[in-house]
Amino acid sequence: MLTISYVVPQIAIFSSLLCTVTVWAQTRPIMFQDCGSEGSRVSQVRITPCSSDPCVFVRGTKLHAEVDFLTTRASPTADINATITIFYPMAVPILPANACVGGGGLSCPLAANTLYTFTGHAQVLRSPPPLYLPVPMIARMYGDNNSTVIFCIKFNLETR
Repeated sequence: MLTISYVVPQIAIFSSLLCTVTVWAQTRPIMFQDCGSEGSRVSQVRITPCSSDPCVFVRGTKLHAEVDFLTTRASPTADINATITIFYPMAVPILPANACVGGGGLSCPLAANTLYTFTGHAQVLRSPPPLYLPVPMIARMYGDNNSTVIFCIKFNLETR
């Protein structure tokens, strides 16, 4: 016979494990194209939640992105911006915009020949209508006080 004191911790462990597996299953490396990186080579881009290719985002939700890149030159700064093109390019606020402060996972200055992981978040806007066809998103990290493109990645997405 199971007692309550034994069952409750088992349920808590199972539910924590289930949540971890669910989040892990929705995080995946995505297919991307380099669109003009000058100061690095991007090795992998991961987005949560993303369970398909292209990623399908629900309007009004938050997404989490990680970009692994190997720098080819040093940079005193690292700033990120992104755009999505529906009929014209629209800015997508990526936080933190300054990748070196506010939780971006980087510490500036960036050193040459070093592997880094940028971590960013974005709110999927409610304003555009659902996009049932893939649309391009471009994310750029600028360095050297915005004079060079550390990395530029392009990938497709859909919204619901």
